[in-house]
Amino acid sequence: MKSIRKIFFSTALLSLSMGTLQSCKDHDHDDDHGELKVSIVSPAEGTVHNESDTLWIKVNMSVENDDLHDYSIVINNLTNNTTMYTYNGHSHSSTLNTNLWVLPVVEANSNMQLIVKNMDHDGNTKETSVKFTINNNVASAPEITITKPTGNEDLANGAMVDIEGLFKSNTALKSAKVVITKEGDTAPKFSYDIPVSGLTQYQLDTTWKIDTGGQMHNDFVFTFTATDNNDKSSTKTVNLHVH
Repeated sequence: MKSIRKIFFSTALLSLSMGTLQSCKDHDHDDDHGELKVSIVSPAEGTVHNESDTLWIKVNMSVENDDLHDYSIVINNLTNNTTMYTYNGHSHSSTLNTNLWVLPVVEANSNMQLIVKNMDHDGNTKETSVKFTINNNVASAPEITITKPTGNEDLANGAMVDIEGLFKSNTALKSAKVVITKEGDTAPKFSYDIPVSGLTQYQLDTTWKIDTGGQMHNDFVFTFTATDNNDKSSTKTVNLHVH
C-alpha cells in the first residue's frame, strides 16, 4: 500500500513540474515584449527656426514589458554634411521624456535632420527622425564683384559699355539692380532689374550705350545693389568718365 502511495505521489509531482515548465514557456518574456515607441514632439517636421533662438528638443520614448536602455539624439546639418549636436543617454525605466535645449549655429540657412535611436534591455532598437530648417539671421550681406566697367576705360559718347559682375549670397537673393546716373542729373540714364530671385549667385553680363546728351566730359555713376531673403543689402559703385 505504501508503494502505491509513493508511486502516486511521484507521478503527481512530475505532472506538476511539467505543468509549471509549460506555463513558463507559454509566458516567456520575449513573447510579452512590447514595441519600442518614439515620438519627437519638438522640433516638428517641416518647421523653420532661427539661429538666434534656442531650439527645444522634446522626445517621448517608451516600451512595454521591458526597460529602455541606451538612446541617442543627433542633429545633422544636411546642407553642409556636418553634425551639429549629439546627446547620448541611458535609462532603466519603461518611459522617458527628454527636454533638451540647444543654441544652433549655422553659417547659412540650413536643412537639418534630428535622429533619435533607442534600445531596450533585450537589444531591440528603433530609429525615428524629423527634418526642419534653421535660418541664419546673422549671415553676411550679399557680395557684389564688378569686373566691368573698371572706371579706367577711355570712352566717348555713343560707345558701348560692357557691364559684368558676380552677385553672391549665403542665402537666396531676393532682388538686384544696376542704375546709371550722370552727375548733376536726377533721372537715371539706365536702370536694369537683375533676375536674381531665388538664386544664391548670378553672373551679370549686359551692355549700355553711352548717352551724354551732346555734352563733353561727363561723369557717370554705376550703382549696383543686391538684397537677400533676410533683407540684408549691399551696394557697390563704379565711376566712369566719358570724353
